[in-house]
Amino acid sequence: MDPKPEERGRILEDLQNDVTLQMIPAMTYLVLLGVIGLIGNSLVLFVYSRKFRRNPTRIFILAIASFDIVTNTVVIPGEIYDMFHIYDFNFPYLCKVRLFFNAFTTMAAAMVLVAVAVAR
Repeated sequence: MDPKPEERGRILEDLQNDVTLQMIPAMTYLVLLGVIGLIGNSLVLFVYSRKFRRNPTRIFILAIASFDIVTNTVVIPGEIYDMFHIYDFNFPYLCKVRLFFNAFTTMAAAMVLVAVAVAR
């Protein structure tokens, strides 16, 4: 027999609370990665945009740092929000945007790394 909608909602809420407690270490790690990545990539952008002479490798490093900043500011918070709402995430458009940014920044950074390897 199927539970009533109110009971189903309560069950999902209980499940979500249990999973959220289990995800706290992963969320903490993601927050740490996001903050350190944002600070580190901001420093890379600052230093490489001012201190080094213009060459292809410098441009590639700036591109990778830019993609990483997008990852740190958009993708990681999206992943954390997703961990908070595994059972009750009701925004399919937001989910698609988050997954797009995740895939795009990862593949773009990988292609830039291949370009660095070819240029050297």
